[in-house]
Amino acid sequence: MLPDRTSQTIAHFIGYFDSVIEEARLRIQQSEGRVLGEKAAPPAELQALAPDFATDFSLRGFIPDVPYRAPPFELYGGGSHFHHAPIGLGFGWQRPVSFDPDMPRHVLPGRPAADVEQQLHIFAGPGSIQAQIFQVNVLYDADYLDLTDQPHERIDMSFVAGRLSDYADAGAAYGERTNFDRPQDHASLDAMAKWYGTLGEALGQEDRPPIHADAHSEFVATGDGAKGIHVNGELREEMPVLKDLLPDRGLAAPPAEEAEDAEQTTAGAHGPAVDSIVVDAGANVVANIAAVTNVGIIAPVMSVMGDYHQVDVISQAYVYSDVDHDGRFPAGDAAFHAGSTTQAFNIAAIKDMAFALGGGGEEGGDAPPVFPTDWVVSRIDGDVCFMEWIEQYNFVTDNDQLVITTRGSEISILSGGNTALNMSTFFGMSMQYDLVIVGGNVIDMNVINQLAVLYDNDWLAGSGAGASGVSFDGGGNLIWNQASITNVGSGNFQEMPGYMSDVIAAIDERDPNMPAGLAGDAAFQGQHVLSVLYITGNVYQLNYVNQVSILGDADHVSQLAANMLAESEDASVTIRTGNNAVINIAEIVDYDSFGGTTYLGGGLYTDAILIQGGIIEQDDTHPQTVGTKLANEVIAFLDDTPDHPGTSGDGVIDAGHDYSWNTAMPSDAMQTVIA
Repeated sequence: MLPDRTSQTIAHFIGYFDSVIEEARLRIQQSEGRVLGEKAAPPAELQALAPDFATDFSLRGFIPDVPYRAPPFELYGGGSHFHHAPIGLGFGWQRPVSFDPDMPRHVLPGRPAADVEQQLHIFAGPGSIQAQIFQVNVLYDADYLDLTDQPHERIDMSFVAGRLSDYADAGAAYGERTNFDRPQDHASLDAMAKWYGTLGEALGQEDRPPIHADAHSEFVATGDGAKGIHVNGELREEMPVLKDLLPDRGLAAPPAEEAEDAEQTTAGAHGPAVDSIVVDAGANVVANIAAVTNVGIIAPVMSVMGDYHQVDVISQAYVYSDVDHDGRFPAGDAAFHAGSTTQAFNIAAIKDMAFALGGGGEEGGDAPPVFPTDWVVSRIDGDVCFMEWIEQYNFVTDNDQLVITTRGSEISILSGGNTALNMSTFFGMSMQYDLVIVGGNVIDMNVINQLAVLYDNDWLAGSGAGASGVSFDGGGNLIWNQASITNVGSGNFQEMPGYMSDVIAAIDERDPNMPAGLAGDAAFQGQHVLSVLYITGNVYQLNYVNQVSILGDADHVSQLAANMLAESEDASVTIRTGNNAVINIAEIVDYDSFGGTTYLGGGLYTDAILIQGGIIEQDDTHPQTVGTKLANEVIAFLDDTPDHPGTSGDGVIDAGHDYSWNTAMPSDAMQTVIA
């Protein structure tokens, strides 16, 4: 610690220097920079400060404070000005005692002179916000494992991709009228709003035909009938919880945390070797998760000169086939056809929520009410668009072929357990105003489309093995579509007041005087200055989420365990080929207003559309060995179509639909090694 503040300050910001350096800093002059020749002349003596130098100023210690306070500040007429205050700097607005026309105006910058016509200063408003997110996962996982020492023929599972394409087409029937390509201009948004209005009327008719003739379950509702929580077409009070219904992933489950007081086991504490095999060929998880929160422009009061359109749309569909074939029993197919334990859910919630304003301070006594006396105006010429567009796709196939047998030891095989996850969150918020005036229309659309497809047909082929000691579980799958749309606002729509046209005229003419009708509106009581945003065109708000999850898990397991099971009564084989989860979760929270009032000059059009469909397939396709398929050269050789070079046309192959994900490169690099 230094003895005084001055020395301490010097030590902090300057440091300790050598006496020679200090002496050089105290010189009055410095030597001029010159280019030295071969023999530089010695520098001349520099003139130093006289040793008897003295000053009349007293050096005070360092005081970390600036004794200055800025005068009051406020917005006036679009500029920045100071209040009139009796401060010593003389920044008041006093006029000269004797007014001379030729005398310059002594006013601060930004405040117009007395003889200049005042105009309302218009600020630039916020721009549009558009976010487009596109996420795709493609996984091809085909494993082959043989625990025996004998050759076995490979099984061809290529037909699974074709079944998934067919199921995707069937499920797309529920979303083909609610699904759109990404809009390129505002005219496309107008077309979407018009189409949804027509669709709501068509779906609301009682004599309409079903969307899919072979649907296992189908529910369509419009208007108030679509509001609330619907689970597979049934109105519920609460949503089911996903965590409570997730299947047990077995070997693919994350390891549980061990208890702190768990006893430590040693090698000598283990019993004899267990002759068992545990196979998990399923336990795949495919999930799309999206969350959108759109605040837009924050304003308690909105004035829409045109129409107000609000549409909420949810379309959900699932398609699955879960037919397991157990070759150990003659009637195994029939038993497993009727005993599928796959659970499928379409869960939708469309609800409106009022925005609760925080309680303000109460005016005391008989104080007169306070109304605004000034305004600050921002303007946007044209349309404003707030769009969040999210598309998520998962395409996963996990077709495994396993040939297993007991080996006199404990064996665990995990050929599934894949996880494909798309996750996206968006939070959009613009600026805050007290009043937003829209010269055109407001179009507010929230759309969620979900499609889940699962093909989980499994085959267990036994070679002379009885039912004893073998456990086969091919079900336990979960299909989960969950969508939620929440509109936050007051819902207080009122007729357009007459003074609003005067407000628009004042903004167009740049009149700094706020119209009396606006200043006396009870909606703005308690405010001194109003912040107003004027949009000359339309306002578009679109929150769009499209989710597609497709999983193919067709497993073929051949178990050769008869001899071992006969010799060891404790031998066991556990085969699980199901327990897959196909999940789509989407949530939209749309803030329409903030607890105030919405004035309408046109009409109010609100609608809600809910479509839920489920299709259960019973595919009886049996896989064939690779050796039984004919090569392309053989097919060409056996073709008896005559060849006429002169009249023959180009060969055309019609694949029906373009699902390019079927030909994507596999993501599992090890599948080519262990095959």
